[in-house]
Amino acid sequence: ALVASTPPPFPPPPGLPSSGRLARMAEVVQDLLDRVTSAGDASHRRVDAVRGLGPGTPAPGPADCAVVAGGAEEGGDGSGSGQRGPRVEDLRGLVFDELLDRPFGEKTYRMQLRDFAYRGERIIRQIDEKLSMVERMAWRDFLARSRELPEVLRAVNDELRRAHLLIRSELEDVWHIELLPFFYPSDDAESPASPGGCPGGWLDLDDMFLTARTQVRCMSELVKLIATVAQLLPDEALVSRPRFSCSPPDPALHQAIAEFAVRVPWLGVSLPAERGCQGPADREVQETSPLDGAVAALDSVLSVHMRQLQTDLHRAMYRTFVRVCAAYVRWKRVAAEEERQRASRARRSAALQQQGAAGPGPGSALRRQRHRDLAAAAAGAALSPAGPAAPPGDPSAPAGGERRPSAPDSVGRPGFFSGLD
Repeated sequence: ALVASTPPPFPPPPGLPSSGRLARMAEVVQDLLDRVTSAGDASHRRVDAVRGLGPGTPAPGPADCAVVAGGAEEGGDGSGSGQRGPRVEDLRGLVFDELLDRPFGEKTYRMQLRDFAYRGERIIRQIDEKLSMVERMAWRDFLARSRELPEVLRAVNDELRRAHLLIRSELEDVWHIELLPFFYPSDDAESPASPGGCPGGWLDLDDMFLTARTQVRCMSELVKLIATVAQLLPDEALVSRPRFSCSPPDPALHQAIAEFAVRVPWLGVSLPAERGCQGPADREVQETSPLDGAVAALDSVLSVHMRQLQTDLHRAMYRTFVRVCAAYVRWKRVAAEEERQRASRARRSAALQQQGAAGPGPGSALRRQRHRDLAAAAAGAALSPAGPAAPPGDPSAPAGGERRPSAPDSVGRPGFFSGLD
């Protein structure tokens, strides 16, 4: 816990409580004063690890300090025999960091480079992780892609392109480093969509994801180069941006560029042997670097465009899930009706089989009556005047293929079986 307080003007005389107990007493008193003066808002003069001082609090001065409650500190020999318990620290050193808290334009060129490397490295790492996750989501489920996915992905590429151009402009205009041109499919914002449905000059979604990954990798390597140079070069070489641009290159810069070119040959990085102020363009170099704008563009990609990309994929997956559920409900209704009809037919068939196995019954009586009628009809046909048909080879059979007149059937309709000879 960090609590703002005022250091004692003189060391406590003998007989008073120890420094740790005195610090705890000061913490209790300061907490009570905070609650009384700020109407319960204890953060008015408190130090927060994330927000720093509370809102409305003036900047800390040389007389402001804080009681830091912590464990043992390491002594000079590294054995951990230093001061134990709460201790009094300068408030300005606790809540102010020159690298992060000072405005970008007020920093020296070295601090500007360190600030860009510190923030850019972390933002680019998060962009790379989220881009990989989005790509896996897009290719794992084809139905998760929506019609707006190419446009959202194009916005991500355009913002990455803007950050990439700002970094390259700093290296080419101020550091005088030569880089191979980066191929970007679409520099025109109004370019029509390709036949595959992707806007601009991209061929498909694979091409768009490849462009984004390539830009992220290029910027990651350039950020590492800037961090290395900011660490290796002496302070007098990085006092100001115009001076660094006009002065001859430092030998440490040549060595760093040479090692970088060997490690990353596909970027084509090279540094001329001599450089200096050759015209008015070099004399007009501003103190503030465009690297701050590059960090802002990267932060926009991470906090805005990548979130839109994830939201679009989640929305498309949700819509697909709703459509699949609706189709399942429709199929369930149709299948239930067909199942009822099939079960009804099965019950009727089982009932008929049970009736046939049970013996005489209404159904069997009807079948016997039908068989008797057919037998009577056959007997009547056999006792007709024409007589039964003669066997083959009988001399009494009519010759020449004559057809005998058919006998009347059992119900007196002559010629009923005439067409069956």
